[in-house]
Amino acid sequence: MLQTKWIIFFTMAFMLCSIFSGIIEGTYLSANAGSGILSPIFEMWTVSSSSAIGKIVSLVTSSTLYNTFWHMFCWDYAMYTGIYAIIKIPLFCISAGMAYSLLITLISVVGPLFSTVLSSITNLFRY
Repeated sequence: MLQTKWIIFFTMAFMLCSIFSGIIEGTYLSANAGSGILSPIFEMWTVSSSSAIGKIVSLVTSSTLYNTFWHMFCWDYAMYTGIYAIIKIPLFCISAGMAYSLLITLISVVGPLFSTVLSSITNLFRY
């Protein structure tokens, strides 16, 4: 199972790379003042519903959120261009390991829950 310390580590690595990439792109120093990769998340939050539940639903169902996570997961930052693109290879391996661990964790959590629900439904029709 994926330990919490690794999730926090990868989240902080993504955020620090995003901040550093924003400084390189010049978005933090210009009038936009937002990260190129994280800006879709912040823009979605401001234009969504006024209630907290509406904002959460709009974030979860938005393809922009998943596209942003994909760019973060693929380490698509401004500093990894040109000759420095070779650095992405070990970072892809780290991301693949994280994805595998997350998948195994989800299967181990959802699998027993799904089998319990399925057995409860079949027991209802048995009597």
